[in-house]
Parts: sequence; C-alpha cells; structure tokens
Amino acid sequence: MRGELYNEFDIVVYIALREWKEDGLESIIKKIYFEEKHKDEAIEIHQSKTLFLFDGYDELSETSLLHGAIKKYNLKNYIITSRPYGYRKSDFDVHEVFETIGFTDENVASYIDKFFEEQNHKTNLQNFLKQNINIRHLAYIPLMLEIICSIWREKAKSNQSFLSPMTMTELYSEVIDNLLSTYARKKGYEEVYKRRYRKQIVTYFGSIAFEALKNQTIIIDGEVLENSLANIETEDEDNFLEKNILYTGLLKSNNKYQDPWKNSYQFPHLTFQEYFSARYIVDWNLLETELINHVLEPHWREVFILTISMLDDVDTFMKSIKLQIDKLLEKNIEFQKLLKWAYSVSSVVDGFSDKTIARSFFHTLVYAHTYAEIHQTWDTSELIHEHPTSRVYGINKVNRSWGKLYDMSWGLSSMLSPELQKVVINSNLAQKLSDRWVNDVKNTMFQSYRVQYANNKFKTRNLYPILEQLNSYYYGNELMIDCLNSQCNISSKVRCEIYDSLLLPIK
Repeated sequence: MRGELYNEFDIVVYIALREWKEDGLESIIKKIYFEEKHKDEAIEIHQSKTLFLFDGYDELSETSLLHGAIKKYNLKNYIITSRPYGYRKSDFDVHEVFETIGFTDENVASYIDKFFEEQNHKTNLQNFLKQNINIRHLAYIPLMLEIICSIWREKAKSNQSFLSPMTMTELYSEVIDNLLSTYARKKGYEEVYKRRYRKQIVTYFGSIAFEALKNQTIIIDGEVLENSLANIETEDEDNFLEKNILYTGLLKSNNKYQDPWKNSYQFPHLTFQEYFSARYIVDWNLLETELINHVLEPHWREVFILTISMLDDVDTFMKSIKLQIDKLLEKNIEFQKLLKWAYSVSSVVDGFSDKTIARSFFHTLVYAHTYAEIHQTWDTSELIHEHPTSRVYGINKVNRSWGKLYDMSWGLSSMLSPELQKVVINSNLAQKLSDRWVNDVKNTMFQSYRVQYANNKFKTRNLYPILEQLNSYYYGNELMIDCLNSQCNISSKVRCEIYDSLLLPIK
C-alpha cells in the first residue's frame, strides 16, 4: 500500500486537525513543516501530486476550516479520519468510507491461545468471557485483551481468578489497581502502592479525563494537568504529578519537552478516559448538573453506561434521561403528529408481540420516507447505512422495496427487546404496507412542507433538519435501551415504565 501511494503522489501531507485552530490551509502547513525563516514564503499546492491526510476530524475545533480549504483549493486527493461519533456521512462528498474494527471472537480466541501455555488457563478465561458479555465486548479491544490476559495470569499464580459475574466497573477497578501496583513495585514508590493514595490518584485522573471529554478531545495539555491539581489534597503537590501520575502507564506523552507541564498527554485507550470520567461524575455527584446535558451526544454514550453501572440506585437518573430525550420533540407539533401516528398504527396492526417494537418499525418507515423525499429515490440502501441502528447491527444493504424494511425492523427489534428470540414478527407484515401507509406518512410528516414544492422540484435542504432531529431522537432511545440492558440497579417497575413508553407521543 505504501509503495502504491508513493508511486502515485510526490508529496504526502499529514495534518493533525486538533492543531488547526485558525487561518487557512497554507498557514497550518507552514506551522507544522516550515522553519521560522521560511514561514513568509508562498506555498504552491500541486494537488494532483499531493495527498492530504487530515487526521482527527472529531478533534477539529472549527469544521469550516477544513471544508473551506477543500472548497478553496478544490482538493481531490485527501483522506479524513474520525471517530464514529465525530461526523455524519452527509458532511462530506467522498468516494469511500472505511471503518476500523477491533478483534472478532476468532481473534480473541487466537490471542488467548497464544498468550497462555497452560490449557486450563485458556479454557477458563474463554468460559469467563462467554459468561460475561460486557467483559467480552471489552476484550474486542486488543489493548484491553492484553491487560485482561496479564491480570488473569497474575491471579492464577496465587490460585485466584476474576469474580463472575463481573461488571465493567469491577474489571476497570481491577485493571487500575493492577497498573498502579505494578508501577509502584517497579519504581519503589511505596506511597503509590499504599491504598490511602489511590483515591487521590483516581480523582486526579477523573478530573483531567472529564475536562478532556467535555472539550471532545483525547489530548490533555499541561494547563489541564495543572488546573486539576486544585481537586487534590496532597502533602507534596509539586511532585504529585511526576511521582503518582506520569509513569503509571495510564498516560502517554508526546515527550517533546523536558518540562512535563509543556507536554501533551492522552490515555492509552479511550475506554480509560471514559471510565475515569464516569468515576469522577459519580464521586462528585455531577449526574444532574453535568452528565444529563450530554444525553444526545454520542461520544458520551459509554460514560452514561459506565456511570449508571456505578450507582446503587438509578431509577431517578434513568427517568431524567428519558425526560431529556422526550423534550427534544415535545414542542414540535409535526413530530408529535408522527409519534401519535406510529402509536395509533402499531396499536391496530397484527404481527407484533411487542408494541414498542411495533412503534419502532413504523418509525423506520417514516425515516425511510424522509430519506426518499430528500433524495428522490426509493433506494433505501443508503438509508440503512445512515440510520443510527445500522451502526450497531451492521445492516448495510437492502433491496429497493418497502418489503425489505422488514429487515431493518428486525435489526431495530434486536436493539429494543432483550428477549429477541421470543419476539415473532409476522413476515407478511411488510407486504401489507399499501399506499395508504405511505400517504399517512406524507400527510403526517410533510404537511407543513408542501408549500416548498413547485413544479415537482424539491428544496431538499429544508428536510435535512428533520433527519437530524430524528437521528438525535432515535439515538437517545438507543441509549435508553443500552442503559436498560446494562448491569445497572434499576427497579423492575421503572424498567417497565421506561420501556413501555419508548417512542410514545407526549400527552
């Protein structure tokens, strides 16, 4: 691959987008690559022979900087990277979209087989992962699997093993304790190894993780490190950072400067940042004052799930999450019509044993029609790719027919019901979707937009906000289901109340 790239292009320009704060493309190139004495010289961009690598779209402070540069220079050869939550496909006019994925079940099994020599360790860890689905999902992250295997091996030396069943919070606690203990032994820092200092260390990591997450970045600069010391009570504040933080294995540095306050840092994996943020939110009781405000932001998803797994009683907070999601459409008359329509239709149609799943099916129908109105096509393959649930269940393509929307409702039902195998959806239901259903959707969803049509031409820009709001609303309901299906201490009464009221209109 590298040889092919260098054969096709004379220059490859790498730009870390988190460093692009202002000005144009030429300015950021000069800042990164030019010596001070050459920064006043003009740059001529031969774009046909230049490949731009724009890294970290989700960390770009002003997206208009990149979009403006692409338009100004009419760039054709560029690669943009981003975390999944940091972009929407509609943000770009690109030819290909690729996604990096973690280990598969086969990869996990292969790694464990190579890591251990003893067959009983291989078998026992495999069985543990099968019995603890949340931990198994973490094992898809190569770094986390390495840590899990290492701790398992250490415990086995003293005939110990992980608790089972085990929550993600309990695993993270084990991992943090192991890393700090290993670090302390290597460095001879008894104060780190003593448990009386663990609380300050965890609080400090939580503070910097939380601040970085609020700024939607994984990069933590010296200013954040210094400001976070205000939350720590320690006898040796000057040496706390170096002795207790920098060399624990929980922060990676760019090591550009000898002065640690001038360097940039990040956690070895985003999951550590999310765990410490959740720990900090719980310890400082920031659920209703901070966390709830991020309920519709996808990059906070894991923090929500980790946070509720740490609470002794989540009933009140789960109700707050539900209320926040419902508020998104509460005052929108058209969307309330949509919710009422889906409720009324799902109440009378046979074939669904679960009315929440029934409502989800008809919301899928509405979403499909919205997409079709925008793009003037009944090809729903792009719809499926764009729909929030497709990112979870990998539903990529369907045929050009309303009947195939049944496939998506099945994918959505697997999200909405923890007992999917007990749910039987009538396979003939999709065939019953007559023109009456389509007309219902039109009259419900687009009635106030009809004036925007003239001579069969669509002003599509006016419908994109509908998709955006629907995406946010569906994402919020996805989050609710993920929380309900997590290992949280929610009462049966509140669980049923929330599940049964998903996708219902506001009375």
